[in-house]
Amino acid sequence: MVSKFTRVSCIPGMLLFGPATVTIQKYIFEMKAKDRLGNVSEFKKPWFQTESMFIGMLSCLIVYEIIRCIRKCKAAKKTDAEAQLVGGAAADDSIQHCKHYFYVAAPAMCDLCATSLMNIGLFYLDASIWQMLRGSMVIFSAIMTIIFLHRKYYAYHWTGILLVTVGLLVVSSSSFMKAKSGDEKHATTGQIIMSILLVVGAQIIQASQIVIEEYLLKNVKAAASLIVGLEGMWGGLVGIFVLMAVQSTGHSKSELVRAMFYEDTIDSFVMMKNSRPLVIMVIIYILCILFYNMFGMMVTQTFSAVYRTIMEAVRTLCIWIVNIIIYYFDHTHGEKIEWASLVELIGFLILLTGNFIFNKVLRLGCFWYEDRQPQTEFAEAKKQDV
Repeated sequence: MVSKFTRVSCIPGMLLFGPATVTIQKYIFEMKAKDRLGNVSEFKKPWFQTESMFIGMLSCLIVYEIIRCIRKCKAAKKTDAEAQLVGGAAADDSIQHCKHYFYVAAPAMCDLCATSLMNIGLFYLDASIWQMLRGSMVIFSAIMTIIFLHRKYYAYHWTGILLVTVGLLVVSSSSFMKAKSGDEKHATTGQIIMSILLVVGAQIIQASQIVIEEYLLKNVKAAASLIVGLEGMWGGLVGIFVLMAVQSTGHSKSELVRAMFYEDTIDSFVMMKNSRPLVIMVIIYILCILFYNMFGMMVTQTFSAVYRTIMEAVRTLCIWIVNIIIYYFDHTHGEKIEWASLVELIGFLILLTGNFIFNKVLRLGCFWYEDRQPQTEFAEAKKQDV
Protein backbone atom coordinates (compact mmCIF):
# COMPACT_ATOMS: atom_id res chain seq x y z
CA MET A 1 0.00 0.00 0.00
CA VAL A 2 1.50 3.28 -1.13
CA SER A 3 1.26 6.12 1.40
CA LYS A 4 -0.20 9.52 0.55
CA PHE A 5 3.16 11.15 1.34
CA THR A 6 4.90 8.94 -1.24
CA ARG A 7 2.39 9.82 -3.96
CA VAL A 8 2.62 13.55 -3.24
CA SER A 9 6.41 13.80 -2.80
CA CYS A 10 7.95 11.40 -5.34
CA ILE A 11 7.36 13.41 -8.54
CA PRO A 12 8.46 16.83 -7.12
CA GLY A 13 11.43 15.07 -5.49
CA MET A 14 12.52 13.48 -8.75
CA LEU A 15 12.12 16.75 -10.65
CA LEU A 16 14.15 18.59 -7.98
CA PHE A 17 17.05 16.19 -7.48
CA GLY A 18 17.18 14.93 -11.08
CA PRO A 19 18.31 18.24 -12.61
CA ALA A 20 20.38 18.99 -9.47
CA THR A 21 22.63 15.93 -9.97
CA VAL A 22 23.68 16.91 -13.52
CA THR A 23 23.89 20.66 -12.85
CA ILE A 24 26.01 20.22 -9.70
CA GLN A 25 28.20 17.66 -11.44
CA LYS A 26 28.94 20.12 -14.26
CA TYR A 27 29.47 22.91 -11.73
CA ILE A 28 32.02 20.83 -9.77
CA PHE A 29 34.02 20.17 -12.96
CA GLU A 30 34.26 23.93 -13.51
CA MET A 31 35.20 24.82 -9.91
CA LYS A 32 38.77 25.93 -9.36
CA ALA A 33 41.12 25.20 -6.45
CA LYS A 34 44.84 25.10 -5.71
CA ASP A 35 46.30 21.68 -6.61
CA ARG A 36 49.29 19.99 -4.96
CA LEU A 37 51.69 21.67 -7.41
CA GLY A 38 50.48 25.07 -6.23
CA ASN A 39 48.59 25.86 -9.44
CA VAL A 40 44.93 26.93 -9.53
CA SER A 41 43.10 24.52 -11.84
CA GLU A 42 39.63 23.17 -12.54
CA PHE A 43 38.43 20.10 -10.65
CA LYS A 44 38.20 17.84 -13.71
CA LYS A 45 38.26 14.50 -11.90
CA PRO A 46 35.81 12.16 -13.71
CA TRP A 47 36.86 8.98 -11.89
CA PHE A 48 36.57 10.68 -8.51
CA GLN A 49 33.11 11.93 -9.49
CA THR A 50 32.10 8.39 -10.45
CA GLU A 51 33.23 7.15 -7.05
CA SER A 52 31.17 9.92 -5.41
CA MET A 53 28.12 8.73 -7.35
CA PHE A 54 28.58 5.17 -6.07
CA ILE A 55 28.86 6.47 -2.50
CA GLY A 56 25.47 8.14 -3.03
CA MET A 57 24.03 4.87 -4.35
CA LEU A 58 25.60 2.93 -1.47
CA SER A 59 23.73 5.22 0.94
CA CYS A 60 20.50 3.61 -0.31
CA LEU A 61 21.42 0.63 1.91
CA ILE A 62 20.92 2.90 4.93
CA VAL A 63 17.46 3.82 3.63
CA TYR A 64 16.70 0.13 3.05
CA GLU A 65 17.68 -0.79 6.63
CA ILE A 66 15.64 2.09 8.09
CA ILE A 67 12.56 0.91 6.16
CA ARG A 68 13.11 -2.67 7.37
CA CYS A 69 13.40 -1.52 10.99
CA ILE A 70 10.16 0.49 10.67
CA ARG A 71 8.39 -2.56 9.26
CA LYS A 72 9.68 -4.78 12.08
CA CYS A 73 8.48 -2.27 14.68
CA LYS A 74 5.03 -2.19 13.08
CA ALA A 75 4.97 -5.99 12.92
CA ALA A 76 5.83 -6.24 16.63
CA LYS A 77 2.73 -4.22 17.54
CA LYS A 78 0.37 -6.51 15.62
CA THR A 79 -1.08 -9.91 16.46
CA ASP A 80 0.97 -13.05 15.78
CA ALA A 81 -0.90 -13.83 12.56
CA GLU A 82 -0.57 -10.26 11.27
CA ALA A 83 3.07 -10.08 12.38
CA GLN A 84 3.86 -13.24 10.44
CA LEU A 85 2.28 -11.73 7.34
CA VAL A 86 4.12 -8.39 7.68
CA GLY A 87 7.36 -10.12 8.64
CA GLY A 88 7.09 -12.39 5.60
CA ALA A 89 6.55 -9.41 3.34
CA ALA A 90 9.59 -7.70 4.83
CA ALA A 91 11.69 -10.85 4.41
CA ASP A 92 10.74 -11.04 0.74
CA ASP A 93 12.43 -7.64 0.23
CA SER A 94 15.83 -9.12 1.05
CA ILE A 95 18.05 -11.23 -1.22
CA GLN A 96 17.41 -14.93 -0.64
CA HIS A 97 20.50 -16.50 -2.24
CA CYS A 98 24.18 -15.53 -1.79
CA LYS A 99 24.85 -15.84 -5.53
CA HIS A 100 22.42 -12.97 -6.18
CA TYR A 101 24.79 -10.61 -4.35
CA PHE A 102 27.38 -11.38 -7.03
CA TYR A 103 24.84 -11.05 -9.84
CA VAL A 104 24.52 -7.37 -8.92
CA ALA A 105 28.26 -6.91 -9.54
CA ALA A 106 27.92 -7.31 -13.35
CA PRO A 107 25.57 -4.34 -13.96
CA ALA A 108 27.60 -2.34 -11.42
CA MET A 109 30.72 -2.77 -13.59
CA CYS A 110 28.79 -1.56 -16.63
CA ASP A 111 27.62 1.44 -14.60
CA LEU A 112 31.21 2.18 -13.54
CA CYS A 113 32.51 2.25 -17.12
CA ALA A 114 29.51 4.10 -18.59
CA THR A 115 29.39 6.78 -15.89
CA SER A 116 33.12 7.47 -16.15
CA LEU A 117 32.91 7.90 -19.93
CA MET A 118 29.89 10.20 -19.57
CA ASN A 119 31.69 12.25 -16.91
CA ILE A 120 34.59 12.83 -19.31
CA GLY A 121 32.13 13.74 -22.07
CA LEU A 122 30.53 16.33 -19.77
CA PHE A 123 33.81 18.33 -19.81
CA TYR A 124 33.12 19.85 -23.23
CA LEU A 125 29.35 19.59 -23.62
CA ASP A 126 26.57 21.73 -22.19
CA ALA A 127 24.65 19.89 -19.47
CA SER A 128 21.41 20.01 -21.48
CA ILE A 129 22.99 18.56 -24.65
CA TRP A 130 24.78 15.93 -22.58
CA GLN A 131 21.47 14.87 -21.03
CA MET A 132 19.72 14.78 -24.41
CA LEU A 133 22.43 12.57 -25.92
CA ARG A 134 21.71 10.05 -23.18
CA GLY A 135 18.42 9.45 -25.00
CA SER A 136 20.39 7.36 -27.52
CA MET A 137 20.20 4.46 -25.04
CA VAL A 138 16.75 3.66 -26.49
CA ILE A 139 18.42 2.74 -29.79
CA PHE A 140 21.08 0.46 -28.31
CA SER A 141 18.84 -1.17 -25.70
CA ALA A 142 16.38 -2.06 -28.45
CA ILE A 143 19.12 -3.63 -30.59
CA MET A 144 20.54 -5.61 -27.67
CA THR A 145 17.19 -6.90 -26.42
CA ILE A 146 16.48 -8.14 -29.95
CA ILE A 147 19.84 -9.94 -30.18
CA PHE A 148 20.11 -11.36 -26.66
CA LEU A 149 16.56 -11.48 -25.30
CA HIS A 150 14.83 -12.13 -28.66
CA ARG A 151 12.28 -9.42 -28.02
CA LYS A 152 9.90 -8.49 -30.80
CA TYR A 153 9.46 -4.85 -31.82
CA TYR A 154 6.68 -3.32 -33.88
CA ALA A 155 6.36 -0.46 -36.36
CA TYR A 156 5.79 2.15 -33.67
CA HIS A 157 9.01 1.06 -31.93
CA TRP A 158 11.07 1.51 -35.11
CA THR A 159 9.40 4.86 -35.81
CA GLY A 160 10.37 5.99 -32.32
CA ILE A 161 13.94 4.81 -32.81
CA LEU A 162 14.17 6.63 -36.16
CA LEU A 163 12.95 9.89 -34.60
CA VAL A 164 15.37 9.51 -31.69
CA THR A 165 18.25 9.06 -34.17
CA VAL A 166 17.22 12.18 -36.12
CA GLY A 167 16.82 14.13 -32.86
CA LEU A 168 20.32 13.10 -31.73
CA LEU A 169 21.83 14.32 -35.00
CA VAL A 170 20.04 17.68 -34.68
CA VAL A 171 21.08 18.10 -31.01
CA SER A 172 24.69 17.20 -31.89
CA SER A 173 24.71 19.76 -34.70
CA SER A 174 23.76 22.48 -32.18
CA SER A 175 27.01 21.71 -30.29
CA PHE A 176 29.06 22.32 -33.43
CA MET A 177 27.19 25.57 -34.06
CA LYS A 178 28.14 26.74 -30.57
CA ALA A 179 31.77 25.73 -31.17
CA LYS A 180 31.89 27.88 -34.30
CA SER A 181 30.35 30.88 -32.53
CA GLY A 182 33.82 31.96 -31.36
CA ASP A 183 32.83 32.03 -27.69
CA GLU A 184 35.82 31.06 -25.51
CA LYS A 185 33.48 29.22 -23.17
CA HIS A 186 32.69 26.61 -25.83
CA ALA A 187 35.00 23.71 -26.67
CA THR A 188 36.68 23.07 -30.03
CA THR A 189 35.09 20.94 -32.75
CA GLY A 190 37.51 18.07 -32.03
CA GLN A 191 36.71 18.09 -28.32
CA ILE A 192 32.97 18.09 -29.03
CA ILE A 193 33.26 15.14 -31.46
CA MET A 194 35.18 13.10 -28.89
CA SER A 195 32.73 14.04 -26.13
CA ILE A 196 29.71 13.02 -28.22
CA LEU A 197 31.37 9.70 -29.07
CA LEU A 198 32.13 9.09 -25.39
CA VAL A 199 28.56 9.84 -24.27
CA VAL A 200 27.01 7.73 -27.04
CA GLY A 201 29.53 4.95 -26.37
CA ALA A 202 28.53 5.06 -22.71
CA GLN A 203 24.90 4.50 -23.73
CA ILE A 204 25.93 1.28 -25.48
CA ILE A 205 27.42 0.10 -22.18
CA GLN A 206 24.33 1.19 -20.25
CA ALA A 207 22.13 -0.64 -22.76
CA SER A 208 24.22 -3.73 -21.99
CA GLN A 209 23.61 -3.04 -18.30
CA ILE A 210 19.83 -3.09 -18.84
CA VAL A 211 20.04 -6.43 -20.68
CA ILE A 212 22.28 -7.91 -17.97
CA GLU A 213 19.98 -6.67 -15.19
CA GLU A 214 16.93 -8.10 -16.94
CA TYR A 215 18.65 -11.45 -17.51
CA LEU A 216 20.38 -11.89 -14.14
CA LEU A 217 18.01 -10.11 -11.78
CA LYS A 218 14.60 -11.08 -13.21
CA ASN A 219 14.20 -13.79 -10.55
CA VAL A 220 15.68 -11.72 -7.72
CA LYS A 221 12.76 -10.58 -5.55
CA ALA A 222 14.45 -7.80 -3.59
CA ALA A 223 13.70 -4.18 -2.73
CA ALA A 224 14.84 -1.65 -5.35
CA SER A 225 16.73 0.30 -2.66
CA LEU A 226 18.70 -2.86 -1.80
CA ILE A 227 19.63 -3.50 -5.44
CA VAL A 228 20.72 0.13 -5.96
CA GLY A 229 22.70 0.04 -2.70
CA LEU A 230 24.47 -3.20 -3.66
CA GLU A 231 25.34 -1.78 -7.08
CA GLY A 232 26.80 1.21 -5.25
CA MET A 233 28.81 -1.15 -3.01
CA TRP A 234 30.28 -3.14 -5.92
CA GLY A 235 30.91 -0.04 -8.02
CA GLY A 236 32.52 1.74 -5.07
CA LEU A 237 34.82 -1.20 -4.26
CA VAL A 238 36.03 -1.64 -7.84
CA GLY A 239 36.18 2.14 -8.23
CA ILE A 240 38.79 2.32 -5.44
CA PHE A 241 41.06 0.01 -7.43
CA VAL A 242 40.43 2.06 -10.57
CA LEU A 243 41.42 5.25 -8.73
CA MET A 244 44.62 3.51 -7.63
CA ALA A 245 45.29 2.40 -11.21
CA VAL A 246 44.82 5.85 -12.75
CA GLN A 247 46.75 7.53 -9.92
CA SER A 248 49.45 9.31 -11.85
CA THR A 249 50.98 12.71 -12.32
CA GLY A 250 51.91 11.81 -15.90
CA HIS A 251 51.12 14.26 -18.66
CA SER A 252 49.77 14.02 -22.18
CA LYS A 253 49.23 16.62 -24.86
CA SER A 254 45.54 15.74 -25.00
CA GLU A 255 43.41 16.84 -22.05
CA LEU A 256 40.89 14.18 -23.02
CA VAL A 257 43.53 11.42 -22.82
CA ARG A 258 44.71 12.77 -19.45
CA ALA A 259 41.14 12.67 -18.18
CA MET A 260 40.69 9.05 -19.27
CA PHE A 261 44.01 7.53 -18.21
CA TYR A 262 45.75 9.99 -15.87
CA GLU A 263 43.97 11.18 -12.77
CA ASP A 264 45.89 12.24 -9.71
CA THR A 265 43.59 10.98 -6.96
CA ILE A 266 45.76 12.44 -4.19
CA ASP A 267 45.45 15.79 -5.93
CA SER A 268 41.63 15.49 -5.69
CA PHE A 269 41.84 15.45 -1.89
CA VAL A 270 44.45 18.24 -1.85
CA MET A 271 42.17 20.45 -3.95
CA MET A 272 39.23 19.67 -1.66
CA LYS A 273 41.38 20.50 1.35
CA ASN A 274 42.20 23.86 -0.21
CA SER A 275 38.59 24.68 -1.11
CA ARG A 276 35.75 24.40 1.38
CA PRO A 277 33.09 25.26 -1.28
CA LEU A 278 34.37 22.29 -3.32
CA VAL A 279 33.93 19.94 -0.34
CA ILE A 280 30.41 21.26 0.25
CA MET A 281 29.45 20.78 -3.42
CA VAL A 282 30.79 17.19 -3.47
CA ILE A 283 28.75 16.36 -0.33
CA ILE A 284 25.64 17.97 -1.85
CA TYR A 285 26.22 15.96 -5.04
CA ILE A 286 26.36 12.68 -3.08
CA LEU A 287 23.15 13.57 -1.23
CA CYS A 288 21.43 14.50 -4.50
CA ILE A 289 22.37 11.10 -5.96
CA LEU A 290 20.88 9.42 -2.87
CA PHE A 291 17.61 11.38 -2.99
CA TYR A 292 17.29 11.11 -6.77
CA ASN A 293 17.54 7.30 -6.57
CA MET A 294 15.06 7.22 -3.69
CA PHE A 295 12.45 9.36 -5.43
CA GLY A 296 13.08 7.57 -8.74
CA MET A 297 12.30 4.25 -7.05
CA MET A 298 9.16 5.78 -5.51
CA VAL A 299 7.94 6.91 -8.95
CA THR A 300 8.59 3.43 -10.40
CA GLN A 301 6.76 1.71 -7.53
CA THR A 302 3.88 4.20 -7.34
CA PHE A 303 3.19 4.97 -10.98
CA SER A 304 3.55 3.18 -14.31
CA ALA A 305 6.64 3.16 -16.54
CA VAL A 306 4.88 5.80 -18.67
CA TYR A 307 5.18 8.31 -15.81
CA ARG A 308 8.89 7.52 -15.47
CA THR A 309 9.38 8.21 -19.20
CA ILE A 310 7.58 11.55 -18.89
CA MET A 311 9.60 12.43 -15.77
CA GLU A 312 12.90 11.78 -17.59
CA ALA A 313 11.78 14.08 -20.41
CA VAL A 314 10.75 16.81 -17.97
CA ARG A 315 14.05 16.31 -16.12
CA THR A 316 15.97 17.10 -19.34
CA LEU A 317 13.92 20.25 -19.85
CA CYS A 318 14.46 21.29 -16.22
CA ILE A 319 18.24 20.82 -16.56
CA TRP A 320 18.23 23.14 -19.56
CA ILE A 321 16.09 25.80 -17.87
CA VAL A 322 18.14 25.70 -14.65
CA ASN A 323 21.42 26.10 -16.56
CA ILE A 324 20.04 29.05 -18.53
CA ILE A 325 18.95 30.73 -15.27
CA ILE A 326 22.39 30.09 -13.72
CA TYR A 327 24.16 31.69 -16.69
CA TYR A 328 22.14 34.89 -16.53
CA PHE A 329 22.89 35.18 -12.81
CA ASP A 330 26.69 34.81 -12.82
CA HIS A 331 27.70 34.69 -16.57
CA THR A 332 30.37 32.10 -15.71
CA HIS A 333 28.52 28.81 -15.40
CA GLY A 334 25.43 27.48 -17.13
CA GLU A 335 24.24 28.03 -20.71
CA LYS A 336 23.26 31.17 -22.55
CA ILE A 337 20.49 31.48 -25.13
CA GLU A 338 21.81 31.76 -28.70
CA TRP A 339 20.76 30.75 -32.23
CA ALA A 340 22.11 27.25 -31.67
CA SER A 341 19.65 26.93 -28.78
CA LEU A 342 16.78 26.98 -31.29
CA VAL A 343 18.34 24.02 -33.14
CA GLU A 344 18.83 22.28 -29.79
CA LEU A 345 15.16 22.85 -28.94
CA ILE A 346 14.04 21.36 -32.27
CA GLY A 347 16.30 18.35 -31.68
CA PHE A 348 14.93 17.95 -28.15
CA LEU A 349 11.31 17.97 -29.41
CA ILE A 350 12.13 15.32 -32.02
CA LEU A 351 13.90 13.24 -29.35
CA LEU A 352 10.95 13.66 -27.02
CA THR A 353 8.44 12.60 -29.68
CA GLY A 354 10.55 9.53 -30.55
CA ASN A 355 10.82 8.47 -26.91
CA PHE A 356 7.09 9.00 -26.32
CA ILE A 357 6.16 6.94 -29.39
CA PHE A 358 8.61 4.15 -28.44
CA ASN A 359 7.27 3.94 -24.87
CA LYS A 360 3.61 4.22 -25.96
CA VAL A 361 3.13 7.49 -24.11
CA LEU A 362 2.05 8.94 -27.46
CA ARG A 363 -0.18 6.51 -29.37
CA LEU A 364 -0.87 7.16 -33.06
CA GLY A 365 -3.85 5.70 -34.87
CA CYS A 366 -1.73 4.61 -37.83
CA PHE A 367 0.16 2.03 -35.72
CA TRP A 368 -0.90 -1.36 -34.39
CA TYR A 369 -0.23 -1.90 -30.69
CA GLU A 370 0.14 -5.37 -29.21
CA ASP A 371 -1.89 -4.52 -26.10
CA ARG A 372 -4.89 -3.57 -28.26
CA GLN A 373 -5.18 -7.06 -29.73
CA PRO A 374 -7.37 -8.57 -26.98
CA GLN A 375 -9.75 -5.61 -27.17
CA THR A 376 -9.99 -5.94 -30.98
CA GLU A 377 -10.72 -9.66 -30.80
CA PHE A 378 -13.36 -9.07 -28.13
CA ALA A 379 -14.98 -6.34 -30.21
CA GLU A 380 -15.07 -8.57 -33.32
CA ALA A 381 -16.54 -11.49 -31.35
CA LYS A 382 -19.19 -9.22 -29.89
CA LYS A 383 -20.02 -7.91 -33.35
CA GLN A 384 -20.45 -11.44 -34.69
CA ASP A 385 -22.76 -12.34 -31.77
CA VAL A 386 -24.98 -9.40 -32.64
